[in-house]
Amino acid sequence: MQPSGLKCEPFPEFEDNYLWTLRNQEGFALIVDPGDAQIVLRQMQTGLKPIAIFITHHHHDHIDGLAELMRHCAAPVYAPEDPRIPFATHRVRHGEHIPLPELGLDFRVIAVPGHTMSHVAYYGGEFLFVATLCLVLVVVDCLKALRLRCFIHWIF
Repeated sequence: MQPSGLKCEPFPEFEDNYLWTLRNQEGFALIVDPGDAQIVLRQMQTGLKPIAIFITHHHHDHIDGLAELMRHCAAPVYAPEDPRIPFATHRVRHGEHIPLPELGLDFRVIAVPGHTMSHVAYYGGEFLFVATLCLVLVVVDCLKALRLRCFIHWIF
């Protein structure tokens, strides 16, 4: 059963990118690909409480906010096995599960090499966080089959 009261929200950063939050009514939130820590820090001033940070791949527009963000919150950082992501507290691989009880969700890690060789996606409940992905037809077919609400930001 899907937890009620979850809000998934994009926050524009840089010229053509987004970081995502998935939060419940109490403000507990998952942060995805924080390239700009200031966006999350401003949200924290209005009640956002980060419980986990998911990183999909190593590009700077997805990880540059990590060092500063980690100075202001103790949320664990989940990232693929990639030395170019220096601030991960938990390295993840395809098939692993990440429980987030505060949100009532269990996320599964899915390897999606292509944009980068270590790229991963996170799937939990009806949420799929993919970030930059070039396999459009595969994703569309997968989404139709799984009937997911999908939050994908395309950068080509």
